[in-house]
Amino acid sequence: ADIPLYSTVTGEVATGSELDGGYWCRNLREPVRFDRALDRLLDDGHTVFVEISAHPVLSMPLTDGSAERGG
Repeated sequence: ADIPLYSTVTGEVATGSELDGGYWCRNLREPVRFDRALDRLLDDGHTVFVEISAHPVLSMPLTDGSAERGG
């Protein structure tokens, strides 16, 4: 894909080949590691984030987690 997918399961960039049934099962059963995905995004140089959802539930974690690192 042209746009990388940062996994909240692993905290790493997903290449696509690992996004099988087992991955999505883990996604449902394991804790969401938004912090790891956000850290990786910041490490990779991303500093602007836009939340698009019915409820801005991730606005505070995005603001708090990225403010310390210039996001």
